[in-house]
Amino acid sequence: MKTLILKVKDKKDSIISFGFAFALMVWLLKQTVAMGVGVGGDVTDIWKTITSFYSGDIQPSYVLYKGFLSVYPYVWFYELSKVFGVGSWFFIKIFHCFLFSYVSAIGFPYIVSKLLKIEIKFWRRMLVIFLMFILWKPNCALQHMMIDLPSLTLFVLSVTAALKIAENKLKTRKSFFIYAGLIMGMASTYTGQYLPAILLLVVYVLVSIFSKSKEDLDTKKLNRVLSAACLLIALLIPRAYNSYFEKTVVDPLRESGGWIPSSNTWTNLGLGQAKRRYNLFFEATIPNNRSLAIIKQDKGEEYEAFAANGVYSKEEVFNLIRKHPVDFITSWCNSFLLTVSMRGQHRAVLCLFTSYTALFLAMYAIFKRRKTLKDFFAKDILIIIGFISSGLVTCLMHFEPRYVMAFQGLFLSMGLLDDTLWHGIKNFVLWVKKMFSKEDHISISEMKFPYAFAIYVLFVIMCFTNYAALLENVGPDPSILFNWIY
Repeated sequence: MKTLILKVKDKKDSIISFGFAFALMVWLLKQTVAMGVGVGGDVTDIWKTITSFYSGDIQPSYVLYKGFLSVYPYVWFYELSKVFGVGSWFFIKIFHCFLFSYVSAIGFPYIVSKLLKIEIKFWRRMLVIFLMFILWKPNCALQHMMIDLPSLTLFVLSVTAALKIAENKLKTRKSFFIYAGLIMGMASTYTGQYLPAILLLVVYVLVSIFSKSKEDLDTKKLNRVLSAACLLIALLIPRAYNSYFEKTVVDPLRESGGWIPSSNTWTNLGLGQAKRRYNLFFEATIPNNRSLAIIKQDKGEEYEAFAANGVYSKEEVFNLIRKHPVDFITSWCNSFLLTVSMRGQHRAVLCLFTSYTALFLAMYAIFKRRKTLKDFFAKDILIIIGFISSGLVTCLMHFEPRYVMAFQGLFLSMGLLDDTLWHGIKNFVLWVKKMFSKEDHISISEMKFPYAFAIYVLFVIMCFTNYAALLENVGPDPSILFNWIY
């Protein structure tokens, strides 16, 4: 009992912050009756499958292309609610509460503490939880029954497992490598979005396993090989089951007439559209005029006929990219700006300002810890690149804010959990005090030029300017004007 009390005291900050995040989700989901059914297309369609899964007559859903995790564990929670006689959404809502609470209160703070080698202060952790909740609520991933929050959680769990393996405190426990492999395997099955990131994580883990001194490597070589084998075999298990699920559940539904395009079909369609617009979910869609200009030039007189429903093949898209690399890079960079622009519900300046500030601070936190060129090739860079790569599909094809929460969560937590911002504010307050103090008064000629702050101001101005330039393409629509408050 005494040991338990000591552990609780040691984890007090994590427990309180977890409870705070859980309470925020309870408040949000209390206002949500059907978790997006009738509002969001994915939720409405997959709910038919979930509620009929064990009925003997499964209703097809186009969302099934995302694999077995599009229905599990939701179908189990639905069946459990019937057993206990509670509302259909009761256990699903609790599930979402746990997911967000883990990601915001435990997962991201742990990852940032390891990447930046810092201690996480309690009040900063609470601030990041609140900001994640406020900034992510408009994208509906928290309150709608979609795969985005579960997939984010699995990826965060995967990164956490990889970091623990890198500490080399678990090298003799094969069960942990099996657990890590299973988690990574499940994270990689979600429509392929996290597959590149998981591959980078696997490389990170393998480097961590085999990058010890030669003496240590020789004495424990078999142990390391077995650990790597456990990880890789376990990683393949969820992917193998995903193929089995498609053959036994999804393919029969297709054969009986269900409209369930494959993930490859969706990829081809996304690329084939040549990114003619920037889809901002429930908000005004921004036309991609650079892409439209390329298509008009490419199709000539056939453009009008092609514009209606025409789709390029992959080969044709790559050929267009080869011919117009600058235009496509510009388009992708504009998409990248939108992935980091967390806007709130009404394009709030405060939300955008917070997003751009956090991104700058995160980049500053990374770069100030890289003293030499060799530091930029350290293995932990693979994790950062992994987070970025999880959102690259949105830059190349179809963008919705809920697709990029992994990258958003990383730079938001990294920027605000690090000391840079808070030391800067403290130094600014001290500088103001000195300016008006008779004893410590300093003249302007003695002041050092704040290069980092000047770059930050220019960075934020550039982000706002580019974002506003994109909105110009929509036209004089008063619904897309900036608002100050969320």
